[in-house]
Amino acid sequence: MNERLGDLDVARRYLDLAFDRCDADSDADATVRANLLQRLAGVAWKQHEEPVAASYAGLAVDLLSTMLGERHLLTAAAQLLHSRLRLARDDFAGAQEQLEAALATRQALLAPGDPQIAEAHLVLGDLYARSGNAGLALGELRTALALYDAAPHQRRGVAQSAARLAAVLAQVGDMEGAVHHARTALEARAAANIGDDAEAAEVLRILGRGCIALGDLTSGRAAFGRALEVLITVYGPEAPETRELREQIAQLAAGKLLAVPPTWN
Repeated sequence: MNERLGDLDVARRYLDLAFDRCDADSDADATVRANLLQRLAGVAWKQHEEPVAASYAGLAVDLLSTMLGERHLLTAAAQLLHSRLRLARDDFAGAQEQLEAALATRQALLAPGDPQIAEAHLVLGDLYARSGNAGLALGELRTALALYDAAPHQRRGVAQSAARLAAVLAQVGDMEGAVHHARTALEARAAANIGDDAEAAEVLRILGRGCIALGDLTSGRAAFGRALEVLITVYGPEAPETRELREQIAQLAAGKLLAVPPTWN
């Protein structure tokens, strides 16, 4: 409850207390302890304690691997969380090891089109994109998008996959592809009732740059204007992100094309 209310210090104390009360020698308590470790990792991450968060997630992986085995879906879920946290710290090698293990487990134990497999491909695509391997990133992200798109009730996954595809395509200069996938991402976000956030602003910026590069200045200006509205809502009118975009819109109004490529964080 305290996690949802944003009182992270209190949430962390209660999670620590619950973990201490579990029986360290009980197989029955093993999954409970692992779940608590993963929740502690999430709270630590929100508190910007990245090394601590990764440590908690790693302990959860070790615990589940020992008690349930490496080829278990709960172990795979913990590995995926651990990989996300390691990726956020630019630990590409460590993240890839965990990701590939999680993906192999899910492919072995789940039906071929299961969204959990798509999730692993999505995170692996993020890893390749952030480590500079656009070709492998595009392959993984396209696989993730196809799996999510074929599954029912997975518009959020479609939105995430398409957004990341748009970013990578823009970075390699495929503006037609970037525009197509940016629009797909925005449509999926609307279908999933996802509100305005930083990801929406980034997708709109990619759409704006792509439209401008393709000569559609009207659509480009509209996308940048909408992105500015989102950034004001998310960060405020004077935040650095908002000021940067406002300056780019001013450059566009002066007839200058935007030279700075989009980035995906």
